[in-house]
Amino acid sequence: MTANQFKSIPVPPSWLESVLVGTELASLVRLGDHCWQIGLHDHCTITTDSLWRLLGPSGIIVTSEDEGQRFGLPAPINVCELVMGSITTRMAVKALSISPVTADLRLDFGQGVILEIVSSSCGYEAWSLRSDINGDILELIAGGSGRLSVPINQRD
Repeated sequence: MTANQFKSIPVPPSWLESVLVGTELASLVRLGDHCWQIGLHDHCTITTDSLWRLLGPSGIIVTSEDEGQRFGLPAPINVCELVMGSITTRMAVKALSISPVTADLRLDFGQGVILEIVSSSCGYEAWSLRSDINGDILELIAGGSGRLSVPINQRD
């Protein structure tokens, strides 16, 4: 889609919580050097080229930049393995927030486990969300400088 097929919205869309809260992490896939896709249950994906990190009760568990790093360990870090091991199948998104200034996305899985996507550009998209619930496609784009956008013909 081209930029003129999207409209800027001042606040997160009303449907966002119903799409995300209660969903479990189903997958984490590295699509390229800095591109990742986060699958939530079977109906929602979040794609990002920005820095993301997984926090636990004691601090940072892993970040997207840690993939393949050794840090003096016997084997390179496997980010997908660490994330999927830290967010168990019994954990679902309990709450979410989007920073009104930066559009940073924060998914709280409870027990002190939080997945954050950090907007790292004033121009490039930080992340995009796409959900398919019974054929109803919903999209949300976090653009540079914290702008949120949805397709023109989509409810917000």
